[in-house]
Amino acid sequence: MIKKPTLILLVFAVALGLAVYYFDWKRSQNEKPPADTSKPAFSVASSNITAFTISHPAQPGDVPVRFEKRNGVWWIAQPVDTEADQSTADGIVDQLAEDRYTQTEPGTEDRRKAYGLDPAQASIEFQLQNGAKHSILIGNKDFSGDSVYTLIDGGQNVALLPEVLGESAGKSVQQLRDRSVVHLVSADLQRVELHDANGDMVFTAAKDKPDQWTIETPAAQKGKLVPGWKVIEPFTDLQADDVIDHPTGKEIAPLANPAVRAVFTFKDGKQVTLRVSEPSGDILYAQASDNPALFTLSKQILDSLNLKPANLISSDAGVNP
Repeated sequence: MIKKPTLILLVFAVALGLAVYYFDWKRSQNEKPPADTSKPAFSVASSNITAFTISHPAQPGDVPVRFEKRNGVWWIAQPVDTEADQSTADGIVDQLAEDRYTQTEPGTEDRRKAYGLDPAQASIEFQLQNGAKHSILIGNKDFSGDSVYTLIDGGQNVALLPEVLGESAGKSVQQLRDRSVVHLVSADLQRVELHDANGDMVFTAAKDKPDQWTIETPAAQKGKLVPGWKVIEPFTDLQADDVIDHPTGKEIAPLANPAVRAVFTFKDGKQVTLRVSEPSGDILYAQASDNPALFTLSKQILDSLNLKPANLISSDAGVNP
């Protein structure tokens, strides 16, 4: 049995604990979250940015890369005229519109040099729909590695912005451009003719079954249904390791007798032919008839392009796991 003095002390301790808990809870309800003192690097909306140019002042030999928005799609206009990698271009634009900083420090001449801003490691100049222009100089990472030193719109003070902007601005043209070997949308296709190591195959879009394709050739599987994604996805996934915009006759020669030839017929009657060479060392060459560029691929990709009709047929036709 608990003695009376002990019981009194126990009750008092519990009451004290409840009182402390209550007042802590009450204080937390009254406390306001700290005010956001950060400022936007630029007061712009990403949708208003129509063009931007990336250059590398610390590397004078590098050619600036200019991006332009054309009919809602980002294109590289310089040094080559080609479609940009959309996710990368959109990411840069979003960073310019959304990045914020909390403080600045004087950008004296010695600090600019120490921060990699004189000359800058990268520069981004961009233009808005109303013609207004802005710029940002990007230097080295800070000691944490999470931020980069920047100068905004020609200002004298240095601001820290997220490092991802510097990483994006440091990419090469090959990393910034679209490296899709062929552009295909399954819903737009009517017929696929394929010649590979397993022979000749022809597939047509199944009537009233948008996610399925019918085998026309070979005869042994004629009329059978296959999931459309199994036919198209190996080609839509082709991403080049490198792009040769103006290939020589010698570079194109391996395509004279391709390991894989695919003819894609669209519902509007347009046709695109894709040729993929036999391995040349560790690489393959590929070219689509609607693009003069030559693409290089890893030779391991060839296995995924050699389709076998028997492997395409499945009871869950049309289901992409």
